[in-house]
Amino acid sequence: DNKENSLGYWRIAKIAATILLVLSLSYLLYDKSNLGSEAKLISKSELITKENPKGQKSTIFLKDGSKVILNADSKISYLKPFDEDQRVVALEGEAFFEVAKDKDRPFKVVSGVITTTALGTSFNIKAYPEVEQVKVSLATGKVKIARSDNGDLTSIVHFLEPGEELTYSPISGYTKTLFDKEEVLAWKDGIIYFKNADAEKVILKLEKWYGVEINTTNESSRKWSITAKFDNQSLENVLKSLAYSEKFDYSL
Repeated sequence: DNKENSLGYWRIAKIAATILLVLSLSYLLYDKSNLGSEAKLISKSELITKENPKGQKSTIFLKDGSKVILNADSKISYLKPFDEDQRVVALEGEAFFEVAKDKDRPFKVVSGVITTTALGTSFNIKAYPEVEQVKVSLATGKVKIARSDNGDLTSIVHFLEPGEELTYSPISGYTKTLFDKEEVLAWKDGIIYFKNADAEKVILKLEKWYGVEINTTNESSRKWSITAKFDNQSLENVLKSLAYSEKFDYSL
């Protein structure tokens, strides 16, 4: 049926996204013109993967001094040790990066077909495969963003200043805007932030945040527009508050 077809599509899309991330990581890390050196590098390197299920977040400290706060339902992969002239991490999902400065080794994050490059800065990347878009939000410093699959040779390069966000989608291309830091970055501090969110957005975020499945019945035709934040609150406390404002009953 349609549900099974939809689930099958997303499984295929997730596998394809994972393959793309690995291929992009390999492209950036290895010099194709020197197969001998490449084989030697692979033999000395280990592919590290850190993955969070729904309902779990983690903080990862890399050997170069960089810090990665990895959101729920997200994964990063990188080679240990990093290459001598660059530091490359592949991301699927959402993470906040605090990059240690190293002028000789730029820090690159491959998320889908987009590569974000920084020397020493902090930024957020949101790249869940099912959404089919990549958002790069710069908190401090400066980053360069380009298409990974073009090797930065023919693609247009975009630069961000603090407070700017670049959104890429295969349909609409690139869009640069200012962003609300509290709305975009609150998650890394354990804060759920909703801004004019409808019921679908609220439910999807709660499912991912707490690692639960939410079923709805007898839905109201009235559209939600929730603006609220919950600082390290339990699911029951969040539901209690939402139920009061939106007039619904719930059970755990």
